[in-house]
Parts: sequence; C-alpha cells; structure tokens
Amino acid sequence: MHGFLVLGFCALLFFPVLSKLDEPEPSPDIYDEYYDDPIKVGIILAMVWTLVRMLFGLWVAYPLAWPDPTFDAPWASFGRLRPAHTPGVIFGFGGTALIATSFHVMQHTGRARLAGQFRS
Repeated sequence: MHGFLVLGFCALLFFPVLSKLDEPEPSPDIYDEYYDDPIKVGIILAMVWTLVRMLFGLWVAYPLAWPDPTFDAPWASFGRLRPAHTPGVIFGFGGTALIATSFHVMQHTGRARLAGQFRS
C-alpha cells in the first residue's frame, strides 16, 4: 500500500516538475546567499512535534499521579500511551531537529548551497 502511495505522489509531481525543465536558468545572484528555507521549515516542524508530543507525554503522566480520571478505559493506561509518546519525541522532534541542523551546518562549513531549489 505504501508503495502505491509513493507511486501516486510521484505521478502527481511528474508533470509539474517536467514542465519546469524548459524554463531559463535562474539568475546567478541567487547563489550568493545560503538556501535557508528548508532549515526554517525543519525548525518549525521540530517545534510542532515538540509541543504535540510533550503535551501527549503530560497526558500520559497524569494517570500515574491520578489514576481515577481514566475511567478504567484500557486505551488510557500508561502502558498503552507511553509507546506513542516516546517515539514521537525521539523521531519527530529529534530526527527533524537533527536534519535541519545538518542542513545548516553543511552549508555554512562547506560554503555550498543546498541543491534542488525550485524558483519560479
């Protein structure tokens, strides 16, 4: 199923990307500055993941101190909710922050721009 989703996504993007092949080259002055847009998006996404998953972690911690508000629902137990919180923080926040940081460090230490910028 995931393969078909990726295939459909690539098929949707095929013609818009292909239509930009005949456009003229962008002006050389765009290469005078670093391409920081993906870094900014990565930092914003890392902060969104942080807020959502830390609030989820707070929700997970409440039943440890006050077990009565769970109303004996099996899905609201600590053992069911903690596995949803921990990978979200590790991979959502940590992974996104590391990728954004590596994009920033690569450009500024290597003095090279990120490849693949689309300009219209």
